[in-house]
Amino acid sequence: MTAVWSYRSKADLMRIFDFYEQRNPRYAVEAIDFIEKAVELPLLFPSAGRKVRRMSNVREIVAGDFLLRYEATDDTVTILRVWHGREKR
Repeated sequence: MTAVWSYRSKADLMRIFDFYEQRNPRYAVEAIDFIEKAVELPLLFPSAGRKVRRMSNVREIVAGDFLLRYEATDDTVTILRVWHGREKR
């Protein structure tokens, strides 16, 4: 399987990086690395995440302090959004 990052999820990563970079530049890099590694779970087990209500094919996983929302097809996992657990959605 292949991971594809949507435009919005890329913007989410930039927002998360920018937020942490101002406070702790080292953690900003670590947070993005952590999020990118967390995508391995849905790549290996696409149905591992819990289903999102009112969105038939969309699932989400909790990875540390972050929530990743994704959609899986036969050969692709599309990362739709990424949030910190304390962010409003």
